[in-house]
Amino acid sequence: MKALLTSKPLFVFTAISALLLVIAGLVLFLHWGDFPSRVVLHFAPLEGADLFGTRADVLTLWVLGFAVAAVNVFLAEVFYDRSRELSYLFGGVNVFLMLILLIAIGTIVSVN
Repeated sequence: MKALLTSKPLFVFTAISALLLVIAGLVLFLHWGDFPSRVVLHFAPLEGADLFGTRADVLTLWVLGFAVAAVNVFLAEVFYDRSRELSYLFGGVNVFLMLILLIAIGTIVSVN
């Protein structure tokens, strides 16, 4: 926890990741009641909807994103004293993955 509070780049990466994760959670929460019983999880342009799931599958996607973010923050904290570049890489990858998660959840919400 010390590295997160003392390193400005790592703090910014973690804050942006947390913000993106919260936004994805809010999008999911606000549209939770609008989901049908069968949710379209993948949509191909030529074939149409080809992968269906339940609302719990969409929630699982967010929970897995949270778990990945937590592991990346933990690894960034562990590697901060050994290799700051690697620590910053974990932080940057975390931002990228949370952006992908937000796009995925937004797409699932918009398709359904």
